[in-house]
Amino acid sequence: MKYIFPLILLIVLNINAQVNKGRMLKIEIETINKNDSIPIQSMICISSNNKVIGIKSTDFEGYTSFNICSKKIFENKISVEIYGLKCKSITREYKISNDISILEKLEYGRTIYNEINDQTKLYTKFGIPFCNIEKVSELTDDDLYQHCDGRIKLKKNIPDEELFEWEVIKKCP
Repeated sequence: MKYIFPLILLIVLNINAQVNKGRMLKIEIETINKNDSIPIQSMICISSNNKVIGIKSTDFEGYTSFNICSKKIFENKISVEIYGLKCKSITREYKISNDISILEKLEYGRTIYNEINDQTKLYTKFGIPFCNIEKVSELTDDDLYQHCDGRIKLKKNIPDEELFEWEVIKKCP
C-alpha cells in the first residue's frame, strides 16, 4: 500500500511531461523602466541548453511574445537575455512547462544597445545570420511552416487561427 502513492505520482508526472512535449508554448515579455514603469524597447534572446531558440525585438511599448515549440526546451529550462535600449543587460533563468508572462524592470546604464541600428550587433552576438531575421511582410503563402509535432505545410494550407502553432522554415539564400 505504501508504494501506491509514489507509483501514482510518477504516472501523473510522466503523463504531464508527455502532454507538454510537442506543443507550442507562449512566452510573453514586457520590459519597463525600474524607476518609473515607462516601457522600454528591448532586444530579447531566449535560449535553452546554450542554444538560441528565439530572438525578437519588443515594440516601443516594451512588449513582445514568442511561440516556441516545447521540444526545443531542454529540461523545461530557458534563459532570457534582455538588452533594453540604453539599459544594462540582464539574464534570467526560468523553469517553464506552460505558457508564461514575464515582466522585467530594467535600469539605465552601460550597454551595447544604444540606438535602434545597434540591433544588428546583437544579432551577431547571438550568432544569428542577418538573412534569418524575418519580417511578416516578406512571408508568402508558398513559404513552408513546421508544426511542433513535426508536420510541414505551406502557409496557404494552414488556417489563420492555427498559424501561431507553426514556425516558418526559411533558409539563407
